[in-house]
Parts: sequence; C-alpha cells; structure tokens
Amino acid sequence: MLSCLKAWRCLDTNEDAYAIAGLAPLSNSAMPCGRELLLFKSNELHCCIDTMEIMPEHAHLFLKARPDLSIPKMVGGLKGCSSCDLRSEFPYLKRMPSLWTRSYYAETT
Repeated sequence: MLSCLKAWRCLDTNEDAYAIAGLAPLSNSAMPCGRELLLFKSNELHCCIDTMEIMPEHAHLFLKARPDLSIPKMVGGLKGCSSCDLRSEFPYLKRMPSLWTRSYYAETT
C-alpha cells in the first residue's frame, strides 16, 4: 500500500473509499513520472491514493476521500494535472489527441 504525503491524514473515520479505473496509454519511461504526479495531485485534492497500479494502457486507483469531495472532481483533477505535466515532459504524448479518455469507472468499496 502507498502512503500519502503528510499534509493530509489518510485514515479518517468519515472517509469514503473508491475504486477508480481510467485509460491512459503510457510508455515504460512515463509510468514512474505519472505515478509521482498522481500522488502529488491527490494530496492537493485532499484525497489519498491507497493503492495504485499503472499499466501501459490504463490505471487502477483505490482512493480514500471525504464524502463531500465528488468523484468527478477527483478524477478530473488527477487526469488534468497528470496529462498536462506528462505531455510537457514527454513530447511524444503531445501527438495523441487525448492522453486520458473522458470515461472512467468508479465504485465505492
């Protein structure tokens, strides 16, 4: 399991847990950077990535967040930040019309 940055406590009794899956084709060189970006942005959004698996064609995240933080806001924030930063660091990603698909799968756990 991954630990969150210390600025926000992950284990709160009022948190909801979510399983999120989304599509983003990343090369092996971009995956570690994508992992760091998602961890950093999750801390900014005050949600915690409990478990993360990034594969070349998609990612799975298990998030914990306060109930007042909407799933679309979390997903949009994570996808938007990572897309912008990854495209600036890895120019080959700029050729793709979209790094992430608009869709995602979310489930409470």
